[in-house]
Amino acid sequence: MTYTIWSGDTLIGSTTLELPSVKPGERMGKFEPAPGGEGALAVLLEASAAMTAMLLAMHARFEGADAADPSSGQDVHEWVRGAPTFERATAAARAVSALALELRDASGERIPATRIGVSDGLAFWRADEDPPTEERRAALEAEGVPRYLITATMPETLIPTDETS
Repeated sequence: MTYTIWSGDTLIGSTTLELPSVKPGERMGKFEPAPGGEGALAVLLEASAAMTAMLLAMHARFEGADAADPSSGQDVHEWVRGAPTFERATAAARAVSALALELRDASGERIPATRIGVSDGLAFWRADEDPPTEERRAALEAEGVPRYLITATMPETLIPTDETS
């Protein structure tokens, strides 16, 4: 089944939510942008990049920290609040929220989703690697790695299964 993503009356793109996810309540898939949805796509990609930058910076800062130490949580909280990456991620999250994204099924019926995110499938092939060069991106695309990925989080009772999608 094809699902569409909307911001108001603007079609942003479509997906079949065909990829497995390890998180409960989450579905993933290849995302196909729609003409006219470029502005919203740019907002979604910035949000993904901002969160990735913040998580990578946090990992670098706190690698090896003792998670059992109660002060570790406070250290992380204080660092995050003061990090430039936090401001970028917060601004990006506000911009995504302003899009008021909707997930709709093939009949146009709205499917409640608590989060919809789109990321650049070629940006970070592996978390422990630097972003790929243009040549590596082209090779990944040729291997079938999707250009864009979508993640939708929704109540598990509404997640389509292979039998219903």
